[in-house]
Amino acid sequence: MEDYVDLRQLLKNIPNTSQNLWGAEYLATILDMLKHPELDTLAQDLLGELDGRQREQEQSLWLLYDDLDEDLHDSIRNDALIGLFQLIQTSDARKLTHLRFKIFLREDIWQRLNFTNKSHLNGRDILLQWTKTDFLRMARRQALLSEEFKQLVERTIPFQSLEQASDETVERALQLLWGNHLTRNAKSSLVSNWIYNRLTDTSNTTFPRSFNRLLHVACEVEKRALQTKTTSSSESAMDRLLRQSALNEGLRIASQQRCQDMREEYPELQAFFDVLRNAPMFPTKKELQGLWEECQRPYTTFENFVEMIRSIGLIAVRSKEQDYRFAEIYTYGFEMKRRTGYQ
Repeated sequence: MEDYVDLRQLLKNIPNTSQNLWGAEYLATILDMLKHPELDTLAQDLLGELDGRQREQEQSLWLLYDDLDEDLHDSIRNDALIGLFQLIQTSDARKLTHLRFKIFLREDIWQRLNFTNKSHLNGRDILLQWTKTDFLRMARRQALLSEEFKQLVERTIPFQSLEQASDETVERALQLLWGNHLTRNAKSSLVSNWIYNRLTDTSNTTFPRSFNRLLHVACEVEKRALQTKTTSSSESAMDRLLRQSALNEGLRIASQQRCQDMREEYPELQAFFDVLRNAPMFPTKKELQGLWEECQRPYTTFENFVEMIRSIGLIAVRSKEQDYRFAEIYTYGFEMKRRTGYQ
């Protein structure tokens, strides 16, 4: 390894544990390498030698990349991802067959990337979906972090295993947390359905992080109500720990958080997100086109724009007349009008 002493000297100040997030020292190292072309050559030679050693041992070294949509934001994301895929293409061209790359990336981000020979890269689509069953089990798992609630469930609805319990059994346990129906009317929606539907976008993607936020805020609301004794008799509910008003506040805050995530993920849509305030949840085609024109047409055509916001689960077509529906999880955070019509 004596040939790589200069490269090793440059890299020695970088933390070598997986616990560290990307920091200024990483960026400084890359900038130093760009200033010294000979270091780039050394790095390529080192990769070639590493591949040769793996080949001799009849082993492959896999490099896994995940959470790139969260770790990379704004304008740097596209450039960084294109650079990563070009590294893979270069490795393939050099026949580094024992250095393998596996990249997990959201489909909508992949579709927006544009670089030479993109079609030559092989990949496959994997559907990662949070189902109603997953939602119920996560809700119960979070609730059981409270020892008092755990004891209440064990006295009322005991069962051995969370993973083996039926959806009906888990649903019954959660009724102790947030009740059964939204109102006393037995025909009203189940609370679990109400929450699940409002945390799901138009592409049927549900957000566990938003659910955690909703539960946390709802619990804090109830704690404050108990401490200040502001709960009126009309609001109190003997069959649940979390009232509907607390869940409503949790949903509002969770929606705000999710909308902020959208702003960070899609900076090119900032102007559109801004004009959604007081816009209708159910816009007609004419109304939606008006919003597109108001935010200075972020895409070349209205059709391209609609396809983009549909692909990210923001909106769906709801009729043959080309009326649209925004996902409820976004209507609260963007302060949209939750009724038909736009004023």
